[in-house]
Amino acid sequence: MKFISSVPIVTVASLTMSCVPFYYAPNSQNVPMLKEKGEGIVGFAADLGSKKYGPEFNPAVAISDHIAVTTQLFVCQSNENILELDLTPSHTGRPELTTINEKLNEVGIGYFTKLKNEDFVFELYSGGGTGKIDIENDEQGSVSSRFYRFYMQPSLSYINSQRRKEVSFSISSRFAQVNYYNLSAGFKEDTKDKSSLLLAEPAFTFVIGPFGKVPLKIRFQHCLSFRLNNFPLYTERHALS
Repeated sequence: MKFISSVPIVTVASLTMSCVPFYYAPNSQNVPMLKEKGEGIVGFAADLGSKKYGPEFNPAVAISDHIAVTTQLFVCQSNENILELDLTPSHTGRPELTTINEKLNEVGIGYFTKLKNEDFVFELYSGGGTGKIDIENDEQGSVSSRFYRFYMQPSLSYINSQRRKEVSFSISSRFAQVNYYNLSAGFKEDTKDKSSLLLAEPAFTFVIGPFGKVPLKIRFQHCLSFRLNNFPLYTERHALS
């Protein structure tokens, strides 16, 4: 079970006739820490942030002793007087009510293996998915766009199952490419040179549980996000989950 305070948002907004700003925030990483066939997790996340809220569903299952599949499903809405987003070249500093609705669906497949010290597990997942963004700003109208994201995510996890309560932690990094298409706005814009966002997103995950006979684990994760190319957007630099 995951408690998330920052959720994935990749938005496209038309705010002037010559500028298409973007906004991106990293979502939680699905790091299942699997060790053998038949193991799996069913992860639920809830946004506890002040600006965004919505559920996230992150299951994973090992279909063999070394192969696993993952899924991420996410729906989000934000209704906020956003002041810190510099959405126009001549930003006045006045808050503007912006409503954002997003849907994201992702699937992945990967390899996992126990190392010589069986308390350590290496995992490598790769996958992709599609999503849709709808933005409405009280001053600048509405914009919608679809996007897709491809990613590769290696991780190294330590799983101590000898104690009464299992304590695990993982270091992972997601390398992603985000592209948008079908931009719908009341203007025409050349987006050929602005279609790809490349990201490196390292994360640290801490897990405690299960608790007694209840198969419940609580996960905490901190994810950072760094742009690898020159892409015109505003980015959130980290996510807490």
